[in-house]
Amino acid sequence: MVSTQGEIRVGPSHQARLPEYRPGVLTELPPDPELTRTREELRWMPAMALDGDLLMYLRAARSMAAFAGMCDGGSADDGCIAATRDDTTINALDVFSGSPLVRAGSANAFSRLKRRKYNCK
Repeated sequence: MVSTQGEIRVGPSHQARLPEYRPGVLTELPPDPELTRTREELRWMPAMALDGDLLMYLRAARSMAAFAGMCDGGSADDGCIAATRDDTTINALDVFSGSPLVRAGSANAFSRLKRRKYNCK
């Protein structure tokens, strides 16, 4: 018996048989249950340009994280490392998107967010 693994077979006897094409005739497929399930809430799309207000909010969140990192007895470099972590951006997006002002459609939402006091040790 000849091994056929890794061989490419060419010729009419090795081609798939397709139904004849009929223009204008649409076949209906049943809905895919995987596509209809609710999975996660979309908060951000990477290919989208960010709103200027959102960018300012993210920069402010990173600055506060850097300041908190420096207040914990670390150096300025430690604060900058803390500011660039993904958790900072994720938390800022969570707070920003969870704001009732954003849900209400306010254009200047984050400027009216409650200001918190950050205590350094």
